[in-house]
Amino acid sequence: MILDEKCFSPKWTFFLEKNEVGTAVVSTQLGAENELFIVLGTATVLPDEHESKKGRIIVLRWTSSQKVIIILATINYSVIFSWKK
Repeated sequence: MILDEKCFSPKWTFFLEKNEVGTAVVSTQLGAENELFIVLGTATVLPDEHESKKGRIIVLRWTSSQKVIIILATINYSVIFSWKK
């Protein structure tokens, strides 16, 4: 959810799919211009499975003109984020 910085009212909301949960989130700068992106890793959790077999990597960017750019990648496993320096 993107909130208005003055009154905290919702400007935009992104919904996950049925049985999908967020497992990792990071805010990072990418590209030559160091633009800010939010990267979300998800897993699809089904009641009859012990481990998730499907997930998505979702990249969101909120521009100054209030447009949202979304990049989705479906993968064959759940996303667990690890950051090493």
